[in-house]
Amino acid sequence: MIYRTLFNINFHHAYFLNKGDDVFSGLPENERMKILRNYKISDYLKVVPTLSTQHTIKGYRLLFKPHSEGFRMGSQVLIEGDSDPVKYTPLIALPNDLTLTYKLYSTDPYFENYTQITSKSNNGLYLFSNLKPDSETSDFANIFTWDGSVDPDFLLTEEGARRIVHTIAFEDEFFNSNNNRFSIAHIDKSNIETPDNVALLEKYIQTQKSKGLIGFIRLSVKGDNNHDLLEFDESNPANIKQYIQNLPLQFTLGFKNRRTFWRYNGDFEGAPWVTSDTKPLVKNGFIPIGTSDFNPEPAVEHHFPNPKVNLIKKEESKYYSDIFI
Repeated sequence: MIYRTLFNINFHHAYFLNKGDDVFSGLPENERMKILRNYKISDYLKVVPTLSTQHTIKGYRLLFKPHSEGFRMGSQVLIEGDSDPVKYTPLIALPNDLTLTYKLYSTDPYFENYTQITSKSNNGLYLFSNLKPDSETSDFANIFTWDGSVDPDFLLTEEGARRIVHTIAFEDEFFNSNNNRFSIAHIDKSNIETPDNVALLEKYIQTQKSKGLIGFIRLSVKGDNNHDLLEFDESNPANIKQYIQNLPLQFTLGFKNRRTFWRYNGDFEGAPWVTSDTKPLVKNGFIPIGTSDFNPEPAVEHHFPNPKVNLIKKEESKYYSDIFI
């Protein structure tokens, strides 16, 4: 029984990986390897295949394998011929329209505090895909071609978020033992944008976001602009062959750490002292702060500790980290 990797997805988070002011990607390789040995996405993130995808995995002899940085998808394969390099074909051919979908949940209650991400109060959701939904504009990011950073180009419009949760609910309904005729899966696709259904879908989205839902990974066998999960030999239209990619597909989705104004509170003249610029939040290392980081500058030097992620406030459009000294 041979399995080959279809694709591998890593999740990197700058809050956990950066070392003070030093960005993870700029650290020496041995330092990066040391940091990754102690890094676990389970500290802040959970990846769950949808019901439909769980059944696809079983039916097509696929393998979902979580690991410390993310997860890997494999396919049981056959070796074809004696070519060099060896070619592997899926044991059960994958239909071109087959889509694998995974829900992303944050598991840390402070995730939004230290992550540069859309607010839970927003009805948008992220989608990491190789197919652009019809609801999105042409600049919507493709996971194959983007630099991997999780930014607004992966953020669905509110209409797009409503449509994707309805599509996924519809796909899962066949496998759902708790069939509920009042579920969002039973909304007629042509009536999604009626006021009552918009309200129902947005309520569902908010319920899921309150449980930590961030968005979805949704990869299709055939993607936009030949960004496919498999290689295809179409030289004989009567016998199109599909192969596992020679080099396994690798994707890294990088969450940015939030930057906040650091506000020092205490019984001292001019309190509170607030940094002139935002500073990055990091778990490891130390961000040095001096009197020159404030305007006006404090009259005396002081030890300025870094903030904790549990004391963050959003005031108007600005985020503040409160530190008591």
